[in-house]
Amino acid sequence: MRKLLARNKLFVAIFIVSAIVFIIHFFIVGSGVWGDGRFYFSYLHSWIVDFDLNFGNEFAHFNIPIEITQTGFIANKFPIGSAIIWLPFYLTLYLILSLGHIIISGLDISGYSNIYQITIGLNSVLLGIIGLFFCRQTLKQFFPDRLATISVLAIWLASNLFFYTAIDPINSHSVSFFLFSILFYLLIVFKKNFDWLKALIVGVLLGLLAMTRTEDGVFVIPVLFYLFLNKKNLLEYIKNLIIISGSFFVAFLPQIIIWQMVYGQIQSPYIINGETFNWLTPGLINVLINQQSGLFTFAPILIFSTIGLFLILKKDIYLAITAILLFLFQWYIVSSWYAQTGTGAYGARMFVSLMPIFMLGIGEFTQRLSGIGRKIEDLKPSKLGISWHIVQIGFVILNFYSIVTFLLSS
Repeated sequence: MRKLLARNKLFVAIFIVSAIVFIIHFFIVGSGVWGDGRFYFSYLHSWIVDFDLNFGNEFAHFNIPIEITQTGFIANKFPIGSAIIWLPFYLTLYLILSLGHIIISGLDISGYSNIYQITIGLNSVLLGIIGLFFCRQTLKQFFPDRLATISVLAIWLASNLFFYTAIDPINSHSVSFFLFSILFYLLIVFKKNFDWLKALIVGVLLGLLAMTRTEDGVFVIPVLFYLFLNKKNLLEYIKNLIIISGSFFVAFLPQIIIWQMVYGQIQSPYIINGETFNWLTPGLINVLINQQSGLFTFAPILIFSTIGLFLILKKDIYLAITAILLFLFQWYIVSSWYAQTGTGAYGARMFVSLMPIFMLGIGEFTQRLSGIGRKIEDLKPSKLGISWHIVQIGFVILNFYSIVTFLLSS
């Protein structure tokens, strides 16, 4: 364990800093569960403390209006993936305090208090930092270690990824980033020897992603396309396709069961509630550039990341095409949704899952601009590259200024 921590001092430091930021913000606002996080947290409390799926007391506690569905349940349209990922930490804490309560009267077993919220918040912070670690491992397949690290930190600090992994981690974004970071890394590592077990893992990760943020289910298409491009033979691909499809369904099955129980229908509650998609008139430009949450407005560094994705075509055409497709699919879905700006979000939060591909893109852009090679003797950047690093620092400062402005106006 000590050796592992010693080799990853940077990520230990990042976790400590992020944890401090979360706790400071927690005590300033007086809560770690707010906004959409209230709905995700309600699943945990209802399952573990009440042992039911009735959100009456949870919604009353968080001042959430109650709406009854046709099956008599209280509506909670938010997916359950985040709650499932947080469940081991919440359950462990609740059991410890419940057992301790038998011996020491007065221990908090409400399931709502600061200790529960801080535990889940730190859990989510940890997931985000693990995601950053896997992103660096991914980038190290293509760039020198130093460039890989700088690229990961640049996107983390200059985009809303920092906001959702340190300031507002009790949400779905840190979890989805964590899951996709692992998936993206494994796809690159697995492509040389993709067998049934790896297909099973990929399918489960895709299912968990869809269960965390429903729109991320569309990632299945580019992933299967990537595996098809890297296939050894068609029969092997078909076998893996069946395994991925089956494991995806099994992983996603709890969400289907919840939908059927609560709504009496097996389809997204967003659709049931009339939250429409304008497939023929998507607001493509509006999603990228708007004053509320534009992807490039709040994180202009991602413009250069996107350029970098196209530059990778010469290095790994299959991966570049897949990364571009992942972005295009998500862009189109978000642009088609009736609430394109993400309803009170900081930045384009619906793109947080895809930050690993933006890190890959900024790594390629930086390497081309700096003239940095793969060999140790080629690590010194050019004057243009040094200027670019200064620009990246400027993007980080701009992002932190935007975060402070956003928090003060909330």
